[in-house]
Amino acid sequence: MLDMSLVIACDRKRAYVAEIVIRLWVEASVSIWFRTLTVSRAKGNIVDRKLSEIRPFVGNSPVLPGAFVLACFLSGCGALTAMTKPSTLMAPKDEAPLTVVVQRAEAANSTATQVDRLLTATPADNDSVWPKQTQLSDDTIASVEKQMADHPYYDGTAFRISPAIVWADELAVIHSDAGASPSLLAALSTEIGDGYKKLQGRVSDLAALQGRLKTEEAARDQDNISAADRKAHQATIDALSPQIETAKTALDPAKDAFVTSCRVSAAKVPADVRDRFAIALINLREAVKQADVANGVAVLRYSTLAVEVVRNPLMLKDALVAAAKANASDYIFEKTGNRLKFSGLSPEVKYENGKVELSLNGISPEDLGSLQLSDLLAETTARTERFAGEAVALLSTTSVTDGELSFEGDILDAILEGFHSAGWQSSEPARVAARTPVEIHAGTAGPSKAFSFGK
Repeated sequence: MLDMSLVIACDRKRAYVAEIVIRLWVEASVSIWFRTLTVSRAKGNIVDRKLSEIRPFVGNSPVLPGAFVLACFLSGCGALTAMTKPSTLMAPKDEAPLTVVVQRAEAANSTATQVDRLLTATPADNDSVWPKQTQLSDDTIASVEKQMADHPYYDGTAFRISPAIVWADELAVIHSDAGASPSLLAALSTEIGDGYKKLQGRVSDLAALQGRLKTEEAARDQDNISAADRKAHQATIDALSPQIETAKTALDPAKDAFVTSCRVSAAKVPADVRDRFAIALINLREAVKQADVANGVAVLRYSTLAVEVVRNPLMLKDALVAAAKANASDYIFEKTGNRLKFSGLSPEVKYENGKVELSLNGISPEDLGSLQLSDLLAETTARTERFAGEAVALLSTTSVTDGELSFEGDILDAILEGFHSAGWQSSEPARVAARTPVEIHAGTAGPSKAFSFGK
């Protein structure tokens, strides 16, 4: 698959604005104990940011708020791009807590991953059934929505459940192990398939260079090496850096050329092939659209939460407790099919040095059934620890997601435009509304606009 985290770029003006805004956050934030932070510049952009160690504290010191603000600083301009998209700016004010924000970002990222997999790594041919499975049925959508309406993050709230959650959940279960063509793109056209392989080769070359750079940096930063060895590793790093910049610079024109070739090649796709696979392209485009909205809304709300958390570090503890309760409920639901609300559950959470220590108080034997408390505790701890990491790194993740979704949208738009130029008439994709738990349980329609995520 194409790792879009390697190809994200931003213009000079946005990088400058992002630096000014985020610097104000950093200067107003609490102190963060860290060992190495280097910021260098290349061609007017902020690049090569490196944080060797962040040490969040408990007790009287910040738990994660400092890391939150630093994450804003390190995220670059991808997050600013996501925040300034029309669909994000037009969304009503959203007061969602950190748990919901992280889940929306996760859904957007997962959707991008699944769309990439279905486009580029899922076999397809004339007998493939999976393209039609992307047309989600009303029953399928309703089933996922009802599960989410009962989820601890949403139960009893007025927060809208992002359509991206439904798309991420359902696209993940679509698979195909057999097909004459290695991917949907290749099944559409040999030219499109070959063009993608060529582009993927460029990305792989860049990934190899960046992998070597990380290896050399890790070797250089080892404590017990000689000055000569450290100098040698630095020399290799200095040599690799311009090679990486050259590869990045050449990649954007290659991406643009591939998108253009998709449009031209799609216009020549035989009508029977076009009609067979168009349903998947239409629905994947809808999934990308909804994921893009979820990603932007998550970034917008997170930027506010980062400031609020600095002012009130206890918000982070509340978020970790809420995440722990939800994770425990999720594990039991996955194992038994029963969704427990755990109104009496009082987890004690401690987070330090990237690790979560957790105790679960208030779970009865009836809640567990045949499950072992030790298994529940271990899985809940692991998931809560993962949540903490995702919360700190959210802007970095959403920046990558924004690049992935933008490129996927460009490819899908180009192919569909090529189809239209040949006389094809589009059909409607599956529609998932952003509804509240109350609307879902009542069976009422959601808002007409997909970007409505207000309370």
